[in-house]
Amino acid sequence: MTLRPEVAISRGVADRFFIEGALQGTADAFVGEARTASAISRSGSGGFELADIDGSTLSPSSGTPYRKELDRATSLSVAVMQDLTPAVGLKTTVRLGTGETHYLLPEGSGILTDPIGIDFELQSVSGEVVAVWQGRCRGACRVSYAAGFGVAAVRARTWVQSALLDVRHESRHSDTYGVASVRLGLAPPGGRGPTPLVEGEVRVFDEQTLEARTNLVVAF
Repeated sequence: MTLRPEVAISRGVADRFFIEGALQGTADAFVGEARTASAISRSGSGGFELADIDGSTLSPSSGTPYRKELDRATSLSVAVMQDLTPAVGLKTTVRLGTGETHYLLPEGSGILTDPIGIDFELQSVSGEVVAVWQGRCRGACRVSYAAGFGVAAVRARTWVQSALLDVRHESRHSDTYGVASVRLGLAPPGGRGPTPLVEGEVRVFDEQTLEARTNLVVAF
């Protein structure tokens, strides 16, 4: 069996699945209750309830108007491909990533009517094992399909701010997921050198949360 190493740099969007957990953790930490729906400012004496913010505030079903103004992530991965047949292989990957996302609540939330900004900084490490099928493609085109499972651990820094609110919190999260992806790219001349790729990826977490994204990848 042939073992082939791969190093890749990827550019895409941040892990939304962990963003909701980070925001809920921020709310819990400042309210002190496991199921709170409030965020508390530490300014002033004693603290007081200012906004109705929790993990669902940035969900698709949220009743609070919001928009995403920044969403980017970069990762570095090291993988080993074990060829099982000429068209099928088993790929093991370790990935380090960093991402940042900024949301704006233009109408505020709860009793706060001033705009509220919510920022996330994410640092992650993940591991995946997937089966890879090499598809047919004409000329220098390369296409592959992969499916398998992975586990990810994330450290999240959350900052909620407005004219009256300044809340910062750091939390850690981890979860397992199923993953399926398609990669399309161009083979380098002579078969050696960097390979530019476009990757479409879908992840399904234990809680039935579906996350789809597109990445730009350069593989070496």
